[in-house]
Amino acid sequence: MSTLPPKAGPVLITAVNGYISSNVASCFLSHGYTVIGTVRSLDRHAWLQRLFDTRYPGLFSLAELADIGDDDALESIIQARGVVSVILTTSLIDASQTTPEPYVSKSVDIALASLRAVSRCPAVQSVVVTSSAWAVATPHVDVREVLTASDYNEEAIRLSYDDVVTDPTYRGFLIVMAANVKKEKAMWDFVRETKPSWRFNTLLVDTVFGNIVSVVDQGFPSTASLLNGPEAARAASFYLTPQWFVDVQDVAKLHVAAATRTDISSERIFAYGQRFTWKAITAILQNCRPEAEWTTGINENEGECLVEVPNERGAGILRSMGQAQGWTDLKTSVRNTVLDHKFVEQDPAQVFVHKW
Repeated sequence: MSTLPPKAGPVLITAVNGYISSNVASCFLSHGYTVIGTVRSLDRHAWLQRLFDTRYPGLFSLAELADIGDDDALESIIQARGVVSVILTTSLIDASQTTPEPYVSKSVDIALASLRAVSRCPAVQSVVVTSSAWAVATPHVDVREVLTASDYNEEAIRLSYDDVVTDPTYRGFLIVMAANVKKEKAMWDFVRETKPSWRFNTLLVDTVFGNIVSVVDQGFPSTASLLNGPEAARAASFYLTPQWFVDVQDVAKLHVAAATRTDISSERIFAYGQRFTWKAITAILQNCRPEAEWTTGINENEGECLVEVPNERGAGILRSMGQAQGWTDLKTSVRNTVLDHKFVEQDPAQVFVHKW
């Protein structure tokens, strides 16, 4: 294998204030890489600069990118900072949508704008996209499926555009899934058609738990919020079906590997660590946070995930990075999400609303 040495040039991570992206930044920094993180507002996210200056002096800086769809602005940052690897973690996520358009098309436009920007920057050697398990398949319980790296969630597209589903919550999630599918397919089409000089990989990331870079500044972000106290977990057991999960620090390590290793190229890597049920999660939470009652009132009819996925490639990459067991187990990841953290008040309706 081959890596980009830290002094070869900086890594740029979009929307670095997010749950996954802040962990990706921390992982790169811990390996000695210089990291530039884009945010919509320097003032609002100055905490990141302070935090990483304390932990990794001199290696991290912020860059303001008010609109991730502005390819000229993104190109300017990449060129000015001499970036050699680009990590595109930004997505337009808003599960309150009731119709697929213009939401889906806008998601595709934003993704392609980022690739156009990178394509005008000859120093870039690799691009990694944080994609989603939703781009592969809709989670179903008690259904045996075998997924492959060539699969896309055509079901979500069909149901979104045919107006078959009327339940607003489920419909909103289907539209987000459809956007993930069309966005990733469009990016792969762009790469095939333009044949850029840089390597391109996508990570198919399922439900994420684990380390929060700063609870004080981020709260319980994204899917970590599902473990933000007993009420949050109980509610989640009724709307988030049992499926695969992955530890956020495993995801971060895979980003580093996909960006720096020349033997990882043109791959869709499954970031699926282990199946979960809410019964298993709440039992873990009851053990590590016994001051609250976690197991009462959860969905008793949740079913189980029977989906098979080709996740050995990701496990092998993790083992090659010194993580002997491969994927982090559910118990460790859940504990790392909540242990020593004070639960915070936040609107559960905003869990899946992230507009950069």
